[in-house]
Amino acid sequence: MFWKTLCPSTSVEILVLVLSVLFTGSANCNPRDTEQSSIFVRLYNEILSQIDISTYQIKDSVGTRQIFQGYLIMNTFKANQLAPFASYGFLPQAIRLAQSLRYNVESKPPEPVELEVRRRIWWHLVYLDVESIIANGLTPIIPYNRYTIKMPPLTYDYKSPFDMGSASLKTFCPMMVAVQGQYQWAHHMQKWFENLPTQDEVLHFKVLMGTLQALVPKEDTYEHVWARTYLEMQIDRAYCMLGLRFWHLDRFTGTECHSEVVKYVELSPFWNMEF
Repeated sequence: MFWKTLCPSTSVEILVLVLSVLFTGSANCNPRDTEQSSIFVRLYNEILSQIDISTYQIKDSVGTRQIFQGYLIMNTFKANQLAPFASYGFLPQAIRLAQSLRYNVESKPPEPVELEVRRRIWWHLVYLDVESIIANGLTPIIPYNRYTIKMPPLTYDYKSPFDMGSASLKTFCPMMVAVQGQYQWAHHMQKWFENLPTQDEVLHFKVLMGTLQALVPKEDTYEHVWARTYLEMQIDRAYCMLGLRFWHLDRFTGTECHSEVVKYVELSPFWNMEF
């Protein structure tokens, strides 16, 4: 359908967005079939070579948002394929562009869907910023609580074609719940990088992830199992990062064995993995 509807009048902005979705989707669905995905990425690169994202005309428009979304989708995917120090070179520029568009400020745009998109773009950048800290050990680009945009909700604030009905334990979308856990993990890690948490704060995070897991229906479909597993992983990752922070700061000295951080780090499957 993409190739059939492709024509000279198709905007560059929508092409960048659609190509990024098609490329990352095809690369993830069938990693061995590189022929189709390589066509998408070649066309994407050809278009981007004609557009300097750093000097792109910044204006609060649908076109700007589309090209920005495509740029983020593609570079998020590429970050998983590169060495840690090379993975997030695009991030400072992306964050500055988002700030220029005021995606970091809560506002009331004419269309509710636009606010939803802004929230998800900004909080994805917060997540990537935390991931970059872990990957390269540098200081964060986005300071904790220096933005007013709210975290995206578990349900849409507007009538969506994907809306499954009234909010209840049976109608939450598993992927939206999983991504909510990702946002919460990034938010807590961002805070804890600045100030180490108390044991109560750590336990609260564990309970929060458990609460989100309870929102995912207990079905054995791939989507439901994936969402529950992903949320469980956020607990492991949080404890592992806290363990490393405590170790680097020599905070384990004098820490008793019943400490929540000590107990969980010892039991965490991530801590015991050989990297």
